[in-house]
Amino acid sequence: MVIEWTHRWLAALVGILAIATAVSAWRNLRHRSDVVIPAVAAVVVIGIQAWVGRLVVKGDLASDLVSLHLGISMVVVALLTVVVVATGLPQIEPEPSRRRRGWTTRVGVAAAGSFLLIILGSVVHNLYFPGWPLMDNTLVPDLSNTMAAVHYLHRLMAGVLLGYLGYLIFVSSRFGISAVEKRLMVTAGTVYLVNVALGAAHVFTMVSSAFLVSAHLGLAAAVWSLLVASTTFSILLQRVPIAR
Repeated sequence: MVIEWTHRWLAALVGILAIATAVSAWRNLRHRSDVVIPAVAAVVVIGIQAWVGRLVVKGDLASDLVSLHLGISMVVVALLTVVVVATGLPQIEPEPSRRRRGWTTRVGVAAAGSFLLIILGSVVHNLYFPGWPLMDNTLVPDLSNTMAAVHYLHRLMAGVLLGYLGYLIFVSSRFGISAVEKRLMVTAGTVYLVNVALGAAHVFTMVSSAFLVSAHLGLAAAVWSLLVASTTFSILLQRVPIAR
């Protein structure tokens, strides 16, 4: 009860801070649509999030509503991440190029993959499936159970994304990205690797630790935010003229 009560008050505080951020963006940076639009959108999405939260409570924590609630919260995280990145962008030189567009696409795919991975994980986070990294210690387990199939897809995507992040870090110098973006990508890869270990611990403890569940989700959200930040840097560096 205390955790739920704290959650609701923190949600209210986030809403107030988001409104303050939107007002400040409008008053001080109204010429910057890349700051104002996501700041205002965050307030709107938080309002939708509150309404869905009400449905979650009234729906007795229905799993589909819980996943929807989480997905919307990740959208809020993304919008506020864009605001943070965009407000810092004037300190960076623009680099419009074909290589830059190629990097943007690649990082955007990684960000989209991390979002989908979070949603898949939210569907099966409280279900135990033995074996790690392979389910039931087989390459392709029995997938006749829908939840088993979703969990298998979650693990498969987790492995693919791990390899993809490693690939992005390896080839990043080929695209001539900024030092900030390189640090973001390396940090995302490092946090993701730690989260893979937490996912294994989640299985080995038979999904019995609420702390591991929360930590696993928290690090997944951190990876999502880092990849959104990297994608935003790359997009805005192509489009935003920087005053010297």
